[in-house]
Amino acid sequence: MFGKREVGQFTLFDLVFILLVANALQPAITGP
Repeated sequence: MFGKREVGQFTLFDLVFILLVANALQPAITGP
């Protein structure tokens, strides 16, 4: 994913994708 572009060239899609992944993983990290 990150290897296709230089660091710093994040797009809006990348930001949304990261937010969605973080949102999905948060319950697993914090627990019930």
